Amino acid sequence: MKSALLLLSYGSPERIEDVDEYLKNIFNGKQVPEAVREENLKKYEMFGGRSPSNRIIESIGKKLQDRFGGEIDVLLAYKHWNPSIEEIAGNLAGYDNVVAMPLFSFYSESVRDSYLNPLLAAFKRYNISARMEFVNGLANNDLFQPMWANIISECTGSKTFHIFDAHSLPNAQREEDYLFWLRYSTYKISQILGISHSDFGFQGGHEGWLGPSIYSLIDKIEEKNVTVIPISFLYDHLEILYDLDYEFRKALEARGKIYTRVKMPNDSPMMINLIDRVTRSAITHLSGEMINRGTSTRVRAESRT
Repeated sequence: MKSALLLLSYGSPERIEDVDEYLKNIFNGKQVPEAVREENLKKYEMFGGRSPSNRIIESIGKKLQDRFGGEIDVLLAYKHWNPSIEEIAGNLAGYDNVVAMPLFSFYSESVRDSYLNPLLAAFKRYNISARMEFVNGLANNDLFQPMWANIISECTGSKTFHIFDAHSLPNAQREEDYLFWLRYSTYKISQILGISHSDFGFQGGHEGWLGPSIYSLIDKIEEKNVTVIPISFLYDHLEILYDLDYEFRKALEARGKIYTRVKMPNDSPMMINLIDRVTRSAITHLSGEMINRGTSTRVRAESRT
């Protein structure tokens, strides 16, 4: 029985010369607002012309492949860069089981649609007959909270205010599960670590998106030391390095606060263990279905953690 793990992520250009093409992909070929273009060029220029995200994800893929050996093949695909979801989906012919996993912490309707819809369309286009399990968020696995608790414990102290930071999403009325897992995870992690002064907020939102903004929390913080925990993210990219470490740091320091940000899971052993466990559980589930239903195959997508 042949199985594959398809790691899905946003993607990022490798050269500043490719930022225009990247933004064109994000805007589906429409005119990119000049302000958006200038802001993104500024971000990439500050970090040598590229984000660290692709290299981190490649390292995650390699470490997982080394662990799986020939048991499970690991493939990478990006929503807005190369190799694209459509391109990689064409390589899945011949697999019995496919676990599709966006590298995102929490169950989300918006995230699911943005990855699953093009993936299912590509399966249909290439006539892929594998069973597929779509993992919508990793927070429900029992390794998620201990992983973050361990990370936070290395960067905390008394008299510190903790901001649990999450990515804002559109269609707030559809994201009840996202909010549940965010609240539940931050509550449980705070219990584990004995954190008493904390709140959560969102970054990157627009009008009508999930709130409150992390900026709205600043004037409510009495403590001088502020530790930011980007709990809905899993690896370093420009939304962490620029939006938090540069822009949000400036806002905090302007009010006399000291900014600290915990490290990200990235390609750490804890992160590899988490993805390994979720992948094997999903493949066991799919393999059990195959035994129960015979040898016929079909595309199957669930939101399962």
